[in-house]
Amino acid sequence: MTRLAFPICAALAVVGCATSADPSKSTLLATIDHHEWGDPSRLRVDLDSGQYSIEYGKWDRNAPSSRSGSRGKPIAGELGQGKIDTLNRLVFAAQEKGLVNQDCAAKPRNERESIVITNGGTPTLRVISDGAKLTAHKDLECWTEAANEIEKYLVELFDEERGLIAD
Repeated sequence: MTRLAFPICAALAVVGCATSADPSKSTLLATIDHHEWGDPSRLRVDLDSGQYSIEYGKWDRNAPSSRSGSRGKPIAGELGQGKIDTLNRLVFAAQEKGLVNQDCAAKPRNERESIVITNGGTPTLRVISDGAKLTAHKDLECWTEAANEIEKYLVELFDEERGLIAD
């Protein structure tokens, strides 16, 4: 293990998120705050305790002059029980139904019924639970409804948690 990797793994273990040392923890990893002028923010949620952390993405160097560097310092918090229960219900449904539409994923992109193109980048979504990893497809058109429901809930939930929208 590199000198950098050790403190990161130790920090994740302290926060209570799933690591290779403790796969029994349930963790959701996702990106939020997608924007054409910069990197998305990285979200980590401990699905057992409700603790979360957000590491903000950086603005692109070519972003309009009103934006510079980082979008903000990393933040951490804890979701209320009702919010974590809702998120866990959505995750359970995704574990049952999957995050990837296999019929879509099996086709070459030019043969799919539709193609989703975004200027803010494709969201990422991963669930780690009981040592198993469930990851959404790299192309949005191959996400299941369950994956889309989680992503929509995360955007609304963390906009609310950060005071970007009213309760």
